[in-house]
Amino acid sequence: MKLFSGRLLTGLLVLIATAFSLPATAATVVVSYYSLSPNPVSIKTGDVVYWVDGDGFGYMITLGPLVVFPPDGIQFNAPGTYTYSAETFEGGSWPGTVIVTDDAPPTVSITSPTNNSVLTAPATFNFEADASDPDVNDISDVEFYIGDTIVDDVFSPPYSTTVTNLPAGTYTLTTIAWDYSYETATNSVTITVVNPGAIQLTSPAVVGGSFVFQASGLIPGKTNVLESSSDLVTWLPLQTNVPDATSLGFTNSPAGRSQFFRLRQVN
Repeated sequence: MKLFSGRLLTGLLVLIATAFSLPATAATVVVSYYSLSPNPVSIKTGDVVYWVDGDGFGYMITLGPLVVFPPDGIQFNAPGTYTYSAETFEGGSWPGTVIVTDDAPPTVSITSPTNNSVLTAPATFNFEADASDPDVNDISDVEFYIGDTIVDDVFSPPYSTTVTNLPAGTYTLTTIAWDYSYETATNSVTITVVNPGAIQLTSPAVVGGSFVFQASGLIPGKTNVLESSSDLVTWLPLQTNVPDATSLGFTNSPAGRSQFFRLRQVN
């Protein structure tokens, strides 16, 4: 079916004959004799108002120089308050109002992983985001990217996807939230994926009556457990550390007997 839409260009409504499907954000006004429902009708910029003949009496809608006939519609592309007339072919006429407001853009924030995270290759992790829009029920979808490559497009909350087997490298993760008026919001973080390396314990010494040594080859943000043993068979945990650098110093009270130490990364 051919529908008529009116586009507001530089303050003037221009009649355009076009075929378009009913968008999710369209509004419908039922026209009956001396009755408009709803009136006024509130929409966002870019939305379409359709008029429907509610009693078969026959009507036309006049908005400035534009005339449409139910069930045709008018698209409003600029904010403002528009007054139209619903008229019968016999001369009856009554006013209606369309209130058009600007569409508010969405917001989006990546919640996982955090910016500057360091992961171990091959990395598998949840890629998650929070998205919202001041306009109720106006989030269309959230796209997930690694670099310029889209990895998922999620259309309902929770906005989350899973990344698997990401090799070593530095990556920019990006999410783009869309609303139904094609407004967007973008958020990006950077992560580093490193190849796992051997942890080395070096520089053993006794300082101030305590046994000290250095550990290197650590991955910042990963949990490590320091363990000790007197026979290399039974290992007892001494402390847990989450380093913020690739090396870390350890201090231990002497046990009065020979001890062996090891440091294990547990996640």
